[in-house]
Amino acid sequence: MASLLAVDGDTASMALERLSNIPNSTTHMVLSVGGNDALNCLPSLEGSATSLKQGLGWLCKIQTEFRASYKALIDALQSRGKPLMVCTIYDRVPGMPKELATALGLFNDVILGEAIRHGLPVLDLRMICTEPGDYSAVSPIEPSSLGGAKIAHSMVNAIAQHDFCERRCVVYA
Repeated sequence: MASLLAVDGDTASMALERLSNIPNSTTHMVLSVGGNDALNCLPSLEGSATSLKQGLGWLCKIQTEFRASYKALIDALQSRGKPLMVCTIYDRVPGMPKELATALGLFNDVILGEAIRHGLPVLDLRMICTEPGDYSAVSPIEPSSLGGAKIAHSMVNAIAQHDFCERRCVVYA
């Protein structure tokens, strides 16, 4: 049985506040967070930098803030003593400007870095949701039923394959 604790619009820091909602019967945890953190940064990406260095400084600030909240969330989840898998943020959303897809790399870099640091398996949604039909026509930042089924199938397979007793980062797609 699976429990979905995600709340639409939650960021990494908001998810941290919801950890008390994790059932005691939980056997495995899968964390998929960061997309809303990225969406909240869109206004910053629309600003005008006077230099490339200034623009990179803004991106560094965004990444540093996300890293702090994501790291705190990973640390809190790991303290629960249950196997944990993390997910990247998919970046092939139909109609997404390439510049924004590039900016998602800042967030995925944090996710992958923390997975490596903690020896956590990764479900790489960038490699799973690769077709326009994988995304909802109503809200393209959400998976469609097809995309959701692909994610669920990959997640079940990854959890079944991965040896959570070993602390090693393996990427599944």
